[in-house]
Amino acid sequence: MMTNNNPRVFEAHNTMLKRISICCLGVLCLQFTSFNLAANPPRNEAFMIEMREEPLKIGDIKPAFILYQDKPLPQVSINYVLKRYIKLFETAQSPIVKIDALNRINNLRATYEVETEKLAIDPAKQSKVVLESYQQILDSGEYYERMDELIYQTAKATAFSGDIQESIKRLKLLVGLYPRSKYVDESMFRMAEGYFELKDFENASAQYKKILAFSEQDTYHLQSKYKLAWAEFRLDRLDEAGKQAIALMDTFPALENALNYTALEQDQQDLVEDNLRLLSIVFSKQEDARTLEALQQKIGHTKYAYLMYDALFRAYLKQDRFQDAARVAQAFTENYPLKFHAYHMAQNAIKSYGAGKFDIQEWQAKEYLVAKFGLNSAYWKGLNSEQQTEVRPILIEYLLELGHLYYVKMQTAIEKQQLLAAGGSGNSKIQAKEQSYHALAKQSAEYYLELVATRGENRLNGGSLFLAAEALYKAGEYQQAIDVYERAAYEQPGHADAIKAGYAAILSYDDLAATYKPKMDAVTADLHKKARRESIERFAKYFPGANQTAPLLNDLANALFAEQDFIQAERVSREVLTKSNASADVLYASGLVNAHSNFELGQFNQAEKGYERLLSFNKEKDASVLGERLAASIYKQAETETVLSKSADMYLKVVDKVPNATIVPQALYDASSQLLQIKKWQQAIAALSVFQERFPQHALYNEASDKLVFAYLENKEPISAAEKLVEISKISSDRSKASNALYRAAEIYLENDFENLALPLLASFISSYPDQFDLAIEAHDAHINYFAGHNDAQKKTAWQQKLVAFEKSSPGKRTARSMSLAANAAFELTYQDIENFESVSLSLPLKKSLEKKTQVLKEVVGKLEALAEYKDSVIMSAATHQIGSIYRTLARDILKSERPAGLSELELEQYNILLEEQAYPFEEQAMDIYRINIQKVAQGQYDKWIEQTYEVLAEMNPTEFKRDLKVTPYVETMF
Repeated sequence: MMTNNNPRVFEAHNTMLKRISICCLGVLCLQFTSFNLAANPPRNEAFMIEMREEPLKIGDIKPAFILYQDKPLPQVSINYVLKRYIKLFETAQSPIVKIDALNRINNLRATYEVETEKLAIDPAKQSKVVLESYQQILDSGEYYERMDELIYQTAKATAFSGDIQESIKRLKLLVGLYPRSKYVDESMFRMAEGYFELKDFENASAQYKKILAFSEQDTYHLQSKYKLAWAEFRLDRLDEAGKQAIALMDTFPALENALNYTALEQDQQDLVEDNLRLLSIVFSKQEDARTLEALQQKIGHTKYAYLMYDALFRAYLKQDRFQDAARVAQAFTENYPLKFHAYHMAQNAIKSYGAGKFDIQEWQAKEYLVAKFGLNSAYWKGLNSEQQTEVRPILIEYLLELGHLYYVKMQTAIEKQQLLAAGGSGNSKIQAKEQSYHALAKQSAEYYLELVATRGENRLNGGSLFLAAEALYKAGEYQQAIDVYERAAYEQPGHADAIKAGYAAILSYDDLAATYKPKMDAVTADLHKKARRESIERFAKYFPGANQTAPLLNDLANALFAEQDFIQAERVSREVLTKSNASADVLYASGLVNAHSNFELGQFNQAEKGYERLLSFNKEKDASVLGERLAASIYKQAETETVLSKSADMYLKVVDKVPNATIVPQALYDASSQLLQIKKWQQAIAALSVFQERFPQHALYNEASDKLVFAYLENKEPISAAEKLVEISKISSDRSKASNALYRAAEIYLENDFENLALPLLASFISSYPDQFDLAIEAHDAHINYFAGHNDAQKKTAWQQKLVAFEKSSPGKRTARSMSLAANAAFELTYQDIENFESVSLSLPLKKSLEKKTQVLKEVVGKLEALAEYKDSVIMSAATHQIGSIYRTLARDILKSERPAGLSELELEQYNILLEEQAYPFEEQAMDIYRINIQKVAQGQYDKWIEQTYEVLAEMNPTEFKRDLKVTPYVETMF
């Protein structure tokens, strides 16, 4: 290396300064093409010299004798100017002019960004001109004031020509001769680059360090740090290389905790990328992530952890070291579990295993990711809403894949178990397989459920919940399966599996019940039943048109009916009947429940409609029972109807609708009762007649007859009533009723002048029912009255005798009525005796005839006195009057008796006196007997016989008994 202390150099330098003339063209600037500070080592690149001042224009290079006037320059294009400079470069003889023209060309191209190669000078040609010009300047011995620049340019030109060693020597000369030159920093950097290109990494490292230590400007610091790290790496000082690479990262604040370096300029991005590549190589040569972490510990921070892990990951991935790449990515998640972008590294591990086709490890990495960063992790709880939004799709993707994976594994395991069972393998093997698929099923369900939770509100959740429930069901977790099935069905009821999920939930209740050994206790069973029914109701609410809805509701309705919960049974069965897609069997079964429930609830109108609908199904085996229920429903409506006419119509409706129902007779009978109450006699008669015609053996037949009699009478059909009464008397087992009917029939005939029909009935009554004392008495009396009215004294007398005899035959049954009738009959029977008495004449011998008449008198009086037993005051008065009359008649007959023939007038007079004496006692006795009746008046009794007695006494004793009638005038006539 040359220094300023070398005498030969110093002498040559002074000689050169004397020989170089002063150049008036300004500062030279030489730019070699294709130089890039960010180029990858160890290739040497061209470099750029910045100008200190504006170069002189071509117009300044004119002969001194040419007059230049200050006039506006013409407007010319940059292309034209460049062409003029290129021509000057090619034609100029002065090396200084050539260098200046070249400098100007490069400057203008850079300033105006001219890309056209036709307006540029070939780099090789440029280098040749620079070297030749430099040599001509030296050989001329003229002074050149920018020798440092010229040395620098020649160093570059030498490097371009491929003589790196010579270039380094010239750069050392420049640094030594001109330590304050503006080209010193770059020269030092070019020397380091030259050493690096020559693979002299020790000198390169030392030179880079000098730049970083002594360079006052940081123009080349960044590139020096970068190349220093590479130099240390080439010297196998890996730890030092890592530190230098980190030092380079520190120059970019934007890289702190960054996920990438896109915020940098493009050339900076390239530099950082290559720097990270270096770090990746350093770590890969040691212990991967452990080395990385150790380096971070040494430098005291982890600001670039993600970038370094990512670089190492990508380096391995590029080399197809998929497992190493995945382990590096996963190491980051383990070392930085709460870093937001840790999830991305976990994702990288998955992708790496996938790229390498390590299927098992790939699935394990996915499981690791969802466990490490899922909703239940500390990582997730530390994220804000924006971060969660970013991570959520990744979790969803892998949870979905994992759920499907384990679901498929579960299905495969089940198939294998079935094959083993079919092959007769040992129970232990089957049990092992069963346990295996149970675990797979549970795992699948867990992933699906976490997937749903991770998605939040999402239209896809329904299908995932259904698969989770299916897996839980396969695992035998029936209660949990039910819960998830119901979530799948009702949280988002519009998805494709919603109906299947809701139905499966209901069916799973049966499987759940079967798990209880030996069986559920009462409380649990009740809760189970309630939950299942609620599930059915919920299914029907959300899926009213589903094919399963009607059968489910039908089963529920039947169960409710069996428990006698008729209100709910009716409601549920009614809902089934609205389902157009329900099968005929289901509609029929629910129709039965609905009709029966309405009947039990007293809703007979609805029950009637229900039974009519059921009969339309034409189920022959049920037709009879349904008919009976229909009839009963209508009958019950009639019973509860308060408007009698409507009630009667409803009863008759039973007959019309179900004529063969067992309740029809009762309906007819009840209809007639209602019709009788509202006085619709003809309709009542019709109903009763049909009743008796169709049901002659019915228990109500006799009662119907009674009603018919009443209806006939009210409808002015007495003969029909009588006929029915006669029928009643014949068929009734009740003697009292039969006797009354017979007697009443006779009465009706009598009342309607059908005596010829009445009297036989009365006679039959007397002979058939002598124990019916009162009616028998009346029957006798009816005969008496009839014959009396027809002046048939003989038959009248005969019936009077029968009446008297019949009445006396039952002394214990005698009534005031019977005694009165018998007394009258017995009294009238004495008329004949009185006539007989009166018919006995007193003829001679008088004594004999008188004895005879007296004997008859005693008999008549005896009969009249016997009437006292009837205790009838009127008859007693009549008998007393008649006895008095008999004695008076006897007295009168004695006086009128036959006189003996041949008596003288005196004898006749004496004979008459004797007769009078004989008759007088009888007259007096008659008077006394009459007085008995008169005495009754004082006791408040007065009747026609007493009145007649007064008349007779007035005749017998006018002085005492004849009275003038005094009439008391009304007040009006008095005043």
